[in-house]
Amino acid sequence: MCGLLLYTGKKKISSKLFKQALELQNHRGPDNSQIFIRNSSTNTFFKNFNEGEYDFLIGHNRLSIIDLSENSNQPIFNKNGKNFLLFNGEFYNFRDFSNHENELSDTKTLFSGLELEGVKFYEKVNGPWASVYGISNSKLFLSRDLYGKKPLYYYKDKYSFIVSSEIKSIYKILNIKREVNLDNLVYFLGRKLSPYVTDGTTFYKNIYSVKPGENLVYDLETFNINSHSQINLELPSSDFLYKNKIETIFQFERELTNSIDLRFDADANVGMSISGGVDSLTILSLMNKKKLKETNFYTIFDDVNNEDYRYIKKLKNEMNFKLTEIPFTYNYNLFENYLNILSQKMEIPVNFHATAIPTLLISEQMKKDKIKVCIDGIGGDELMGGYPIYQSLSRANLRENKVFDSIKNFIRYYNFNKPKLRSCFYTLLSILYSGLFNKTKLNSQQKYNENIIKIISNSEIKNKLSNLNKNLISDKFLNLEESQLFEIKYNLLPFYIGISDSVNMINSIESRSPYLDRRLYKYVFMSDNLKFKKGFNKYMLRKLLSSKIGNYYGFRENKSGFTTFHGEKFASEKKNLEIICDSRFIRSIFSSNIQEILNNKNPYIRRQLLSLAYLDNNYSLSI
Repeated sequence: MCGLLLYTGKKKISSKLFKQALELQNHRGPDNSQIFIRNSSTNTFFKNFNEGEYDFLIGHNRLSIIDLSENSNQPIFNKNGKNFLLFNGEFYNFRDFSNHENELSDTKTLFSGLELEGVKFYEKVNGPWASVYGISNSKLFLSRDLYGKKPLYYYKDKYSFIVSSEIKSIYKILNIKREVNLDNLVYFLGRKLSPYVTDGTTFYKNIYSVKPGENLVYDLETFNINSHSQINLELPSSDFLYKNKIETIFQFERELTNSIDLRFDADANVGMSISGGVDSLTILSLMNKKKLKETNFYTIFDDVNNEDYRYIKKLKNEMNFKLTEIPFTYNYNLFENYLNILSQKMEIPVNFHATAIPTLLISEQMKKDKIKVCIDGIGGDELMGGYPIYQSLSRANLRENKVFDSIKNFIRYYNFNKPKLRSCFYTLLSILYSGLFNKTKLNSQQKYNENIIKIISNSEIKNKLSNLNKNLISDKFLNLEESQLFEIKYNLLPFYIGISDSVNMINSIESRSPYLDRRLYKYVFMSDNLKFKKGFNKYMLRKLLSSKIGNYYGFRENKSGFTTFHGEKFASEKKNLEIICDSRFIRSIFSSNIQEILNNKNPYIRRQLLSLAYLDNNYSLSI
């Protein structure tokens, strides 16, 4: 929604430098930009008009979505001009707390709540946020939403404290080289995901991130930063856990519909991306006729025979909604441009094989169509039980001598995948062998990582990746719920929401995800029979979708989703192999015979190295 920047410290910096740093994230808020400076004698803030050296500056770039008037421009101050709020996010349920003075503004409503209750007020907020709440000359409170959808970075040394929505603004002020955090470099190499980690670190040394749900407090007198409090996702009540299936589905429909309505509430134009899968189509099916008619939907395809595309086209003809179709054709120069843009804006190595490039293309088209808000289906897989890991669950349970649970999950694997007899037999033998006789057998991801480990020349990185690889836990989950919680807190959900926010904001598009409503988290803990049944994952979601638009859409078996078409072809291009070989950063990590490495049949190595090479070309990385 917005971009924020704050600097305070013993060392003064120029307002011109601060302005340049804030301008680097103009794409986060092109509608209004303001900088205020604190008067140290009165502890009040004044708007900056003249260049000079100052020790406390705050700035905000606004993307106006709720209350388009200048009344909601930020920063927001209290009546004496001492307390302030820098806010990037959405307070969807703000109307439940607003009064006649701030009834049109979620930001003003939030500020009023913080003034009355402090950061404890965030426990009432439904929506994503990243904020700095300042109290006079005393304290700064940094806060981030429960899922960590909105980014909030900070840097601290003995001279200065900087808070920003994007890392590039921090480096602009510091004017130092980018040193890579080796643990998160290893995370990228070993997990194949762009490193949107949730442990408070980032891809760079000495640049930190507020954790999801965390409230930090910075003392302006002692210059110390500490944990203040934590807001957690709520566990379900016992009443919810013992509801029957019909009641659970009915409650879910009611809460998801309300979540959708809240996220369509905007004073700016709203669009929606649809992939043809259960998650996005369920949202579409729950929209009222007026909303369905007003909304423009967006999809991307590489081939008119693409199955996802055919499903969407058929549904479009049946329901008569507006659909913008974005063809994805392969062109090396376009691909190269996309990856450069993503590397520059995201500032981390890009998993370009996943959703980043399709998201970029859809958001580009939305911007042309004057759309400011994009509704998506992110979170549906993680909350509803979408990942079919039954083979892994069967193996893990057998290792723990839980034979019945192992058999149950193998049956689920069979019903979901419907493998041919020979394939099923070999899978069964593999599970028996690794579950009973070789309990340390490497899984496929670990085997890929072994190939990377062999070619790393930097001993520290080699050791770190070896340790990570030993502890990869995909085969250690004993049930679906454990797997879901891991994906939500540490793995795929942080990756997908990180991609969604950072890529959509390149084109000044706010992404909203109905499945990430805080009320829906409890469905992670519902009965397995509502997650998997009759060979289908996300069973409750499919049941609901089928009741609205039919089994043809609800119980569809195959779905690919938004991925980067032709990604492997691009990674194998001769020019890209040369780019990898020419990267100074890559040569400092891997053995000298890179060309032989690139000829390795494992495509993951080329992908990972290519992403690092592009990032290095843009930012001159160092260890």
